[in-house]
Amino acid sequence: MSDAARDIEEIFKNDLFRILSEPTRIKIIRFLVTSGPSDVSTIAAAFPQDRSVISRHLKQIRDSGVVQR
Repeated sequence: MSDAARDIEEIFKNDLFRILSEPTRIKIIRFLVTSGPSDVSTIAAAFPQDRSVISRHLKQIRDSGVVQR
């Protein structure tokens, strides 16, 4: 594998890219940007997925440092 290919592979292992590769997580981030701080129940009410799914996505977003509690 070339150095460039290895560099690209490392970039895509980055948590930020992993977070942004999921459409629901992007929608949650967009919701938070436009609506401001919200609790899990409020966020989950805006999405068709179960609250547990939204909660899991929020944890992943938070763990990556994109949002804070």
